[in-house]
Amino acid sequence: MAGLRLSLIVCLALASNACMQAGKPGYDNSESTSTTRTQAPSTSEPNELPPIYDPQRCAQGEPATVTKIVDGDTIDVQLSDGQIERVRYIGIDTPEIDEPCYAEASARNRVLLSNQAVLLIRDTSERDIYGRLLRYICTVDEQFVEAQLVAEGYAHAYRYYPDVRYADYFRELEAQAIGNARGCLHAQANADNDATGTQCCKVCRTGQACGNSCIPWSQACHAEVGCACQG
Repeated sequence: MAGLRLSLIVCLALASNACMQAGKPGYDNSESTSTTRTQAPSTSEPNELPPIYDPQRCAQGEPATVTKIVDGDTIDVQLSDGQIERVRYIGIDTPEIDEPCYAEASARNRVLLSNQAVLLIRDTSERDIYGRLLRYICTVDEQFVEAQLVAEGYAHAYRYYPDVRYADYFRELEAQAIGNARGCLHAQANADNDATGTQCCKVCRTGQACGNSCIPWSQACHAEVGCACQG
């Protein structure tokens, strides 16, 4: 009989403890049976697109290690033989240090090359007039860096003759970036464009026409003549 009373007391104590725990803030008595996991919030910038992978192009690359991000389209690298070289990206142009979007383009380039290992792809020329290597850049996981910068609106497509292997591809990516007002270079694209039904892809009223884009008057234009018109 005493044993029965002891069992009843233990059961009542356990039930009371469960009720007390259920009333505590933050306590979830279904935790042991739940398998749902909370997804971490995204840290991507609004302009960032899914990576543009290009295994076929990137397979041609020579391995190197990034030692310095100079700006949005220039880096210093160490080659496999230990030589340090300055590399100018082919086919694109990002703002200079005194121009709008310089900081954003440089920062995006730094993020894309954060793991430091890259592949360098030659077109026709070995170097530019300043002695810099001219190369297309891929990450080791085969992300095409120039294409990413143009597509996200951090760089203009630009033909550097005779190195024009991907010039048309970059111009297509820039046209898409302009159409979607993407990135710091094209954020005002739709506001400036009232050229529907004309041969101009854009009429620039608050800035200057530069290639296929409207850019601030304070920014130097490095693009070829394109479809943007001065309003």
